Order: sequence, then structure tokens, then C-alpha cells
Amino acid sequence: MAGLLTPERTSREIDFLVRSCMLRTGSHVLDLGCGEGRHLRELGRRGVRSTGIDQSPSSVAAARSACAGLPVDVLVGDMRTPSDGTYDAVVCLFNTFALIEQHEVPEVLARWARHLDTGGHLVLDVWNADAIRAEPQRTRRSWQTDDMRVQEDRTIANAGHALRIDYSYTDGTSHAAYSAVFELYTAAELEALLAEAGLTMASVHGTLTGDPLDPRSSPRVVVVGLKR
Repeated sequence: MAGLLTPERTSREIDFLVRSCMLRTGSHVLDLGCGEGRHLRELGRRGVRSTGIDQSPSSVAAARSACAGLPVDVLVGDMRTPSDGTYDAVVCLFNTFALIEQHEVPEVLARWARHLDTGGHLVLDVWNADAIRAEPQRTRRSWQTDDMRVQEDRTIANAGHALRIDYSYTDGTSHAAYSAVFELYTAAELEALLAEAGLTMASVHGTLTGDPLDPRSSPRVVVVGLKR
């Protein structure tokens, strides 16, 4: 995966965020579930002030190192409950939003909306539920990296509203496993959630670079909500 996250891809994704959120030098962005700071670094290079929150101390340490000298703050914390402050844009990217359990989502989105300035934008980037629901209920794939073999088992669960992924890693001498459940959303479902949080759907896309959404084939659903 790391090999796919090239600087060129990151630059195109930030181009999209700048356009869709009308960001400029001095704008302030909150990146929820920021990971190791891939987007924070590029925003900072463009003069956009950014704050990142991630629950992983090691990811936060990596992000702080990557963003050294840039107008970026990175904090260890729960993205569901950011601290006080308002922003020109709040973003939750790379399917991180789908890790929040559905019963928590309305309250979380309402809280995020309160952190937006009037005219600010909320960007959610998730896997495309329609495309995933068209797949077989269970799929398996495996691949070899330089130093380990990875197996991925995907199961569509909860009547098509969730995707469980079980990963296993083997390097010849040891074995590790990891599982995660991701909630699934269509564009219409996200629009309804935005409306419940008091936001208007400004635009919808099929990738984080702004391609049009094809419900049957787009890999992602990216929605941009506006606080009026």
C-alpha cells in the first residue's frame, strides 16, 4: 500500500481538497485520523495551517517528524471528540470514518459540524458501499511483499451495511493477525447524515482526486458538506 501513496497522488488529493473546501494560505484544517501526516505535510507546504488528531502515539510521532517546520500541530487523541476550536475545513479520509460504529455517527458528525466556521466544509472519504455490495459475500486474496506473505479475507456483514476484513501476516518464522469492521455507506446515506448534522451536501465524488461518482464502479464515495 505504501508504494501506491506516492507524492504525486498526495499532491492531487490536496489539489482536490483545496478546490472543494476553498482553502487558501492561512486557512485552518482539522485532519481526523491523520495517520503519519501524509496530507498534513502537503497542506503545510502550501501554507495551510493544519491540526491532526490520531489515537496512535507512533503515528503522531511520525507525523510530527514529517511536518517539522511547517504550520502543523499533531495531537494524540480520539477523533470522535476533538478539543475546542473552529476550522475552515474538517476532513476524515482514507475510510477512517467507517471505523466509527453507526450508533455513534449522528452525535459524532454533529460534534464535528460544531467545529466548522460558517462557510466551512466537512469532507468524508469512504469505500463505495454499492460497489462492495455487488461483490461476492466472501472473498479472499493474498500477496507477497519483500519480507512477508499477506492474506486478506473480506466478508460482507450486517445485511450489507458492514465489511469485516481479517488480515494474516506470515514472515516464515512468525504469524500475526488483525481484524477490523468497516461500516458501509452510499452517497445518499451520507447526504442524510450530513443533513442531520445541519450540513448541506456541496458535492460528491468517486475518488479523492475529484473524479465523478459511478455508484457501480467507483472505489470511493467522497462527500463534501457545507455549513451555512
